[in-house]
Amino acid sequence: MLVNPLEQTLEQYMRDRSELGITLRDGSFIKGKVKDYDGYVILIEGSPDTVVYRHSVLKLAEAGAAMPERQTRPERQARPERPARPQAPDRQPRPARVQPPRVQQKRPEKPVHSGQNESHDGMGTMGEAMMKWLKSQKGGE
Repeated sequence: MLVNPLEQTLEQYMRDRSELGITLRDGSFIKGKVKDYDGYVILIEGSPDTVVYRHSVLKLAEAGAAMPERQTRPERQARPERPARPQAPDRQPRPARVQPPRVQQKRPEKPVHSGQNESHDGMGTMGEAMMKWLKSQKGGE
């Protein structure tokens, strides 16, 4: 069975109850004893107890070993400002795009029903069509 080397190391530190130093990927350093761990996090016993995501661990070392001081990243040198690119003399800037005004179209007015049975192309209203269908299903009453 293959065992993850990180798990072997954590198990050893947890059994021995020895102090451990963890360097994280962001450069921070945590010192303490391994209280517990699982596939995702490590619980470090210290002041205060700390939960560390395993994917953020860069290095593990015994706390008594010489741990390098936190190395800060060298300051980036400021880039010199680029001069503005001159525009070609024959090229004019584009005019702002103007949106045409929206025109609302009139909707056709719906016919007002007077409540009487009006037939549209011989079909009538939906209710009338349903009634005709029900009657035809019952046997043509």
